[in-house]
Amino acid sequence: MPGMRESNKGSGAAFSGKFKFNLNLPQTTPHEVAADPPWRELFTCHMSRLALHLWPSHYPKLQFIALICFLLLVLGRIVNALLPLTLGALITTFETPGIIPFPAFGASPWPYLITYVVLRFLASSGGLAAICDAL
Repeated sequence: MPGMRESNKGSGAAFSGKFKFNLNLPQTTPHEVAADPPWRELFTCHMSRLALHLWPSHYPKLQFIALICFLLLVLGRIVNALLPLTLGALITTFETPGIIPFPAFGASPWPYLITYVVLRFLASSGGLAAICDAL
């Protein structure tokens, strides 16, 4: 290889100009296969180490705030799932006045409209995201 000294060709140390790059690669024979641990094992090992540093184990107030933020996150997912259903029910009440999409709301479009506006507000940046940011 150009740029390598003759005495270091087999040792794993490569020279390029003034800089020395030490390439300590494992020496394996063609018959050996390097067995890597499964990704789940790596993930759980790293996450358990990381969780020890992230979770405020000595501060119950911070644990409560973290729990509230997690619940707000779950509530945000539920709101995002209910938005299209509410919009569909609202459109159905305007298109066909005799059909009641949700019997609890009745035939009037007002409960559907108010529900859609509230869900839309909660899904916006001023709703649940603002509450979580304020915590």
